[in-house]
Amino acid sequence: MRNWLPLAAATGVPALPIQRPSAPAGPAAQPGVAAPAAGGKPGAVGKAGAPGAAGAKQAAGGPASGPGAGANPFGGPMFWVLMLGVLVLFVFMSRGKSKDEKKRKAMLNALAKGDRVLTIGGLYGSVVDIRDDEVVLKVDESNNVKMHYAKSAIQRVLMDKTADTVK
Repeated sequence: MRNWLPLAAATGVPALPIQRPSAPAGPAAQPGVAAPAAGGKPGAVGKAGAPGAAGAKQAAGGPASGPGAGANPFGGPMFWVLMLGVLVLFVFMSRGKSKDEKKRKAMLNALAKGDRVLTIGGLYGSVVDIRDDEVVLKVDESNNVKMHYAKSAIQRVLMDKTADTVK
């Protein structure tokens, strides 16, 4: 059964046939329904090569066949190996981060008057006063300019005025 596109003549484009599938014949074409066996009875199970034998076995609750039938996604050993790898990676990453946080906290607690520091904004200064969460830095010696910063804004403590070595 072929239908031709009616617009082919009007547009100048050659018409292409459209084929529609024909309707299935009989109950064997319906998914999930067992086809009649060799004897012609709908519930009977035929011989091993009979048309309805495989469908009747699957419909009766037998083992399903095909890709992924009965596969457990969490049962394979590869899944557990991957999960172990992700866990180890997570532990090492979190350990390194907490180590850096402890080191930074110790540096900020050891901050003292007169230390030369570098802020996260790139400003060099000398510590004049330290309060709970605030640090006062002298940034210009000639004009005596002092600026207030949060303690967390200190990136690192320097030993000398050239900022070459870290304390």
